Amino acid sequence: MIQAKSISAGYTNFKLENINLQLKRKTFYVLAGPNASGKTTLIRALGGVIPLETGSLKIFGKSSEDLSALDRGRLISHIPAEFHSGFPFSVREIVMMGRNPHIGRFAPYSKKDQEIAEEAMNDAGCLELANRSITELSSGQRQLVLLARAISQDTPFMLLDEPASHLDPAQASRVYDLLVRLVERGKTLLAVMHDLTAASNYCENLILMKKGRIYAQGAPKEILNPELLKEVYGVAFTVENGKTGLYVSTGK
Repeated sequence: MIQAKSISAGYTNFKLENINLQLKRKTFYVLAGPNASGKTTLIRALGGVIPLETGSLKIFGKSSEDLSALDRGRLISHIPAEFHSGFPFSVREIVMMGRNPHIGRFAPYSKKDQEIAEEAMNDAGCLELANRSITELSSGQRQLVLLARAISQDTPFMLLDEPASHLDPAQASRVYDLLVRLVERGKTLLAVMHDLTAASNYCENLILMKKGRIYAQGAPKEILNPELLKEVYGVAFTVENGKTGLYVSTGK
């Protein structure tokens, strides 16, 4: 379980305030809310990218303050919304980096490490790109590579910042299906998503943020109602029941 108690974190001009959150094992959570509501900042705070200013964070029973960088790398993988490399690493090299927390310093990758990375690329749909340079790829392709690296890292807790933002609808659907399978394998996922229809169809628990705070949390069918969404986003929403789940759109 991931447990955040009264945490605050952020930057000079924006801070999270009094965040209380419990994330259970083997569950798919989605963070949603307007732009600049604190979603990415919360992802970074939980992942240790930015420090906590107040409050406490426990990751599977261990205080985040007591975790070394290596420990954190074995527990948490983080997929940022954007990734740019100044060095032309191959896709295979990028994905193999996910194995670094599991090997000794300066130790070579084992055959098992290579097999795990290969399987991760296959799962993420980027195996055919394995020998290409990361600098040659489109934004969507880079996103698949980062997903493969996170899968290769094999952590129980995965943080994903807009994992399908650069993908076409078919590829996005395949990625969401993969995320569900990862949860079935025992992972805990927290993903930032703007597509509320997709969130309602794939996640088990939805967290709405507004102005640096958690505004509401619960099952998608409870949270995705026009009144609450208007309070959070400031515009009218229509929520309809479809054959596969909820359909959420702006306007009446």
